[in-house]
Amino acid sequence: MTPRVQFDHLVVACDTLEIGVDWVRERIGVTVPTGGQHARMATHNHVGRIGENIFLEIIAINPHDKPERTRWFALDTEEVQAQLTRDGAFLHHWVVNSSDIAATCADAEHDPGPPIPMSRGTLNWQIAVRADGVLARNGLIPTVIEWPPGI
Repeated sequence: MTPRVQFDHLVVACDTLEIGVDWVRERIGVTVPTGGQHARMATHNHVGRIGENIFLEIIAINPHDKPERTRWFALDTEEVQAQLTRDGAFLHHWVVNSSDIAATCADAEHDPGPPIPMSRGTLNWQIAVRADGVLARNGLIPTVIEWPPGI
């Protein structure tokens, strides 16, 4: 059976969450609520619904934590760091939700990275992240996520 894959969310990268929240508010007039922390990646976020099953994530490196591995969304790369220094925040990437992340990644024509378990508070999911944290085809190809049933 072919996995169901659909658009899930947009990712705004920012130097600090405050800058990211202000950047989004100035552009679309929405204040995105606090999300939480991703201890494994040493990032934190704000996340909000912008449509039916469509979300906007504002994500920043958490300066108070150390990552267990290279961060996702290429946040550790020189290119992203330079753009954050220059712009403070920017629309960075997109994510699709798969009903079977392992099958979706196995069928990909690029290297999405392996599905890894992630959490934020009591919420748990899987997301494909390359070991080097780099985005496939410079972010033109979406990251794949699989939420638990009922989310």
